[in-house]
Amino acid sequence: MKKQDSFPILGIQEFQAGISSNQHLLFHELSGEHLIEKAHKHDFFMMFLVKEGTGIHTIDFQEYPVQKLQLHILFPGQVHKWSLNKDIIAHQLMISRAVFENIQTVFQFTYSLYQQHPVIELGKDVFDQLWYEFVTIRQELQQENILWSIINLRSHLILQLISREVEQHFEDLQVYKSKPVLIKYHDLVDKTIKSINPFRFMPNSYILRPTT
Repeated sequence: MKKQDSFPILGIQEFQAGISSNQHLLFHELSGEHLIEKAHKHDFFMMFLVKEGTGIHTIDFQEYPVQKLQLHILFPGQVHKWSLNKDIIAHQLMISRAVFENIQTVFQFTYSLYQQHPVIELGKDVFDQLWYEFVTIRQELQQENILWSIINLRSHLILQLISREVEQHFEDLQVYKSKPVLIKYHDLVDKTIKSINPFRFMPNSYILRPTT
């Protein structure tokens, strides 16, 4: 296995050409086959919302099947690549690290806990709600005078929906919620690792899993 630090770190500005974007937030519509052959890291937060299609998304060296009505989340510093088939229809929203750190307080848990569950299976109602918010953000980004208050509110709403879905889907997070000391532990480890290397993801060996 390659050393973690050998993976290139891509900034949000490297994805801006030809898509709805601002230096702090980018929207990208994916349709058809798409391949990221060489794994890399981002210095921004990314959400990948799949309406239709199949493929494989590798996050932190673990493969996840891509299917319809899914949400994939990727935090700054995580390693990823993917192979998406020609039937894919998806939206991709990228939020700069600076903006994300101002709105990420809506998450109930620390990064490391969400990183254990990067792929969320969505019900049709929740998917439609997220899809609408993604599209509305894209429309606002296309305006000549962008109203960032609207984008911030909708970004907050998206993160709140994600937080609720993660908590409802994964039983281990219910245990963490009932034992605040575990959340404090992970928060401390997150801060320590970020202070050493802000682009390094949480290794599994540092994850303290609750016993039921």
